[in-house]
Amino acid sequence: MGKKMLIVYYSVSNGNTKRIAEQLQKATGADIARIETTTPYSGSYNDIVEQGQREVNRGYQPEIKPLKRNPADYDVVAVGTPTWWYTMAPAVLSFLKSCDWTGKTVILFQTHGGWPGHVIEDIKSVCKGANFSCEMEIQFDGAGGAELVTWDKNIEAWIAQIRKEIEMKPEEVSVFPVGGKNDAFAKYFVGQSYLNMLTTDGVVIGNVTFEPGCRNNWHIHHAKNGGGQILLCTAGRGYYQEWGKGAQELHPGDVVVIPAGVKHWHGATADSWFAHLAVEVPGEETATEWCEVVSNEAYIALK
Repeated sequence: MGKKMLIVYYSVSNGNTKRIAEQLQKATGADIARIETTTPYSGSYNDIVEQGQREVNRGYQPEIKPLKRNPADYDVVAVGTPTWWYTMAPAVLSFLKSCDWTGKTVILFQTHGGWPGHVIEDIKSVCKGANFSCEMEIQFDGAGGAELVTWDKNIEAWIAQIRKEIEMKPEEVSVFPVGGKNDAFAKYFVGQSYLNMLTTDGVVIGNVTFEPGCRNNWHIHHAKNGGGQILLCTAGRGYYQEWGKGAQELHPGDVVVIPAGVKHWHGATADSWFAHLAVEVPGEETATEWCEVVSNEAYIALK
């Protein structure tokens, strides 16, 4: 996931909204948080329905527990609610009123039993300053049950749209031009990388961009004198690891000095693009030796 996304949902009774939220989380790898009222609803399904009607009619905003995640830390927030008397659940209103939505991308989804009402419009009226995308109405059976009426293929298509929304494009990764696909060195990489040589005059500097999960093989920069490489991290999150040592997570502004003769690899984390400038340190009789692949097992273990 390029853009950082949080799924926030409220669910009660049959847990239909929870079901959709968890399906979305599994497909996107986003973080997820459940809205919970300080005082839980109790009684039968009909009791909860009647209480919900009273609360909706008077615009009641119940007290809710603090979320386990802070929406302010995310680029995209997906908000899911059941339909309560043609609008959002009161607990969702409490949550929305507690946040600053300015500049956020908000994805709305609602579950209902055949009467969608005006949930989407109501939520939009509360989230001032937000940008909205990929909204979805999902119908279950009208008797308050858990039988899905909306076709699975429609839900899958909606999730595919969201994946495109949160996926970062190469040109959005760094202030430096990304360049083309790094085909010349593709055999030394797992996943897709991009290369733009910024200069070959004097000091050689290339802008290297990695898609999520992409990394290069173990390799060594050899030199008779001098040599080696310097990485200037400019965007996203990545890893650098030397042979026999633990991996170091990299962020924009980090600088890695790689002496000649040191076996190492670098690349993106599994859920983020990563870009760095690769600066070749001048030296005599310089050459790069490419070694074995960083295995999936070793890479996954870094999470």
